[in-house]
Amino acid sequence: MNRNPEAAAEFLRELANLSYRLAEHGFVVDGLHADYSYYRSWQITVSRTDEEAIKVSWDARDCVLEVETSPCRKFISPNEWRVEMSKDFNRNSESAPLQFLEQYLKARFPR
Repeated sequence: MNRNPEAAAEFLRELANLSYRLAEHGFVVDGLHADYSYYRSWQITVSRTDEEAIKVSWDARDCVLEVETSPCRKFISPNEWRVEMSKDFNRNSESAPLQFLEQYLKARFPR
């Protein structure tokens, strides 16, 4: 794993920029976990309504993106996660999972 400080900062900048782009489309980033030391893996939880939350996990080691959904209950954090889809990616494309996630959410929740 490359321990380059600039590369680690860029990794976080890419995720932060994604959260801004999602906010422009009405999504709230409820949680974000970034793990640069584990092959640049990440997990993001978003919602657009009070009815459903979506958790997207990127396992960069295995190049698998998994989307899970859970209903939102009043005064309870989402805890009924069900896998909605799983997608394999090519190892050579670091930005493809982020682009796919953004397009997927926009298509699943059109304005």
